[in-house]
Amino acid sequence: MSAVLLATLYLFSGEWQLDVDAGTKDLSLKRTLGVVAAAAAVIGFAAVYVQGSVISPPRHAIIMFVVLMFGTAVFEEILFRGFFLEGFAKTLRDRGSKNALLYAALASSLLFGVLHVTSDLGSLFRVEAYIQAVVKVLEGTLFGMAMCALSVKTKSIWPAVAAHFAFNLLSEGPVFLATGALKFTYITGSPADITVLLVGCAVLLPAAKWAWDYLAH
Repeated sequence: MSAVLLATLYLFSGEWQLDVDAGTKDLSLKRTLGVVAAAAAVIGFAAVYVQGSVISPPRHAIIMFVVLMFGTAVFEEILFRGFFLEGFAKTLRDRGSKNALLYAALASSLLFGVLHVTSDLGSLFRVEAYIQAVVKVLEGTLFGMAMCALSVKTKSIWPAVAAHFAFNLLSEGPVFLATGALKFTYITGSPADITVLLVGCAVLLPAAKWAWDYLAH
């Protein structure tokens, strides 16, 4: 419901109002999307590797899972790469920033990463949980930078929505199909979960670097 509401508001506000030129370097969409997809697949199958139980979910649960992944992609892309990216960039540009688009992308991506960190009270007393939180923010920021560049390159939010949806399916799908359950918290303090996040960061790094070069003036 939140995704539908936000998408409706965004459509009526006029899609992609941001009028800021990117840097001089071009961005290869195929290369960037390929790396993002590879990262999602690595994260997904690495997560399956560390799972202990195997329970196949029923068909209706799989359908609901796909709907949830799509709704999440719509909601998050419109919020972070739509409203936040555009709002930050316009504000910075109005204040005379020479790298308004890059700084806006970094700010919106960092916010995206931070807001993906959730935990229970028990994790607050574990050093491993804080390490995992930092790595989770890094992973979200790297992914966010790639999505920002994709939105700027195409001057539309919807390719990023499609890429995000595919990322969700590839990274979360294997775990769901193998266990029949979704993780309700990102922070567990588990060394295995931290390792999965580190692998994801490593694979996403090239795409984020290309995005940085493309958005920088």
